[in-house]
Amino acid sequence: MWVSGFSTSLESSAPLNCSRMHSLLITQNLPKWALGALFCLPFMAISGCFSDSLAPGAGATAGAFEVVGINVPPHATWELNREIRIELNHPIDPDSIGFDSIMIAPVRFPVGVAPVTGSFSLDAASGNRIVIFHPTCPTDDLWTNGAFMPGGVEYRVATPVQNSFGQNVLRDTGGHFLTLGIERRFYTPTPPTQNLFIDFNSSPPAVSSIVWPERLNFYTDREPEVQIQFDQSIDGRESNLNTLRVHIQYSDDTLTNDPTPKFTQLNELSGELYLVENCTEAGSIAAFQISGILPPDHGLRLVVEPTFADISGQVNQSAWYSAVHETPTLTEVYTATTTAGWQETDDTVDEFSDFFDDTTWIDFDAEIVMPPAEFLDGKFRASFDFPGQYVSQDNDFYLEGEGGEILTDGLFIFSDSNNRTFTVYNGVLYVDDFELAAGTLLRGRGGNPLIIYAQGEVEIYGVFD
Repeated sequence: MWVSGFSTSLESSAPLNCSRMHSLLITQNLPKWALGALFCLPFMAISGCFSDSLAPGAGATAGAFEVVGINVPPHATWELNREIRIELNHPIDPDSIGFDSIMIAPVRFPVGVAPVTGSFSLDAASGNRIVIFHPTCPTDDLWTNGAFMPGGVEYRVATPVQNSFGQNVLRDTGGHFLTLGIERRFYTPTPPTQNLFIDFNSSPPAVSSIVWPERLNFYTDREPEVQIQFDQSIDGRESNLNTLRVHIQYSDDTLTNDPTPKFTQLNELSGELYLVENCTEAGSIAAFQISGILPPDHGLRLVVEPTFADISGQVNQSAWYSAVHETPTLTEVYTATTTAGWQETDDTVDEFSDFFDDTTWIDFDAEIVMPPAEFLDGKFRASFDFPGQYVSQDNDFYLEGEGGEILTDGLFIFSDSNNRTFTVYNGVLYVDDFELAAGTLLRGRGGNPLIIYAQGEVEIYGVFD
């Protein structure tokens, strides 16, 4: 089973008092079970006894809950896309899996090294006794924005155990907490002498499926994407995933006039490509974002040029062409949605209008469930992303009274007004719900900013300093 999720925007139900806010960031993530694309909090060293065996077997919950193996050899060189597999002796409760119970982080934080990102799943073939960490694959030109930073950076994976102060731990399906954990250190490869990626598929990249729009992507009836499934991980950088290497052509004439469509390089759909997911068990998915309306009664085909590469750099010897997809005629579109009697010679209009009260072009009366988008270089982008990590739904922060102070250098343990303890590392605090009561002061002090990631509701009545 997969444990994954997505992030959404911050919406506070109470007014913010920002008059004394310094270097503070609060974000919010929904839904609360989300685990996908999370960030990993650095951690204290935790050691334990272990076995290197990864032989699957039936899982029972009798006896102590223990780690029995991991596929990371001590001080190994670990490719950027290689999964980490940890075996336990009992079936694992999926609700206990997260970056707080399986801690993966750089041993040190040199300049440019970011927290680890990725997702977790359970191996059903093992009886859910093996948990798998799928690292996020990088997409920038230097391969530096993935889970792991290349260049011999040292990382550590560890599983906290029961009674580890201030830590969540893994549980089995019988509710037993982990009593015997594991710790391993490994290094990322250094190019060009070491391969950055492991190629799980020895063949060049191939398209395994395409999801075409069923209609014409009218402004009033949007279907703006063509989804392309590849059979393996791909090079997701813009230098590879672009419309010069993967593009869509439309036929010279209508299918009514020429049932055997002909294509030329001059007839290409306008749009752009972006990566939906990569480095998954199924391979990868890219989406072609269509600009405008599709030509009715035409044939479409996807073209993958021989310069398009998988994540290891492997390419095909020749271009690949998909089967022809036929777009509907206007008669088919309109008779499916309106009264019969539409004729191809009839006039038709598809349009939309937006009205704004002033030159800001913002409708302040509209219900905004997401933060406003940013417009830059001809593109709309989300104004911020949520890089938090999953925490349990009862990991709520509440502070009232005189308040408190959080030290932002190194490891700091903070207790809120409900005597719940929170581990803060270098000023980063992860919570579910967050509430700062009226008249309460929360201060961050140290060389790092105080950063709070909240995946639930945020209510701020007090003051930050």
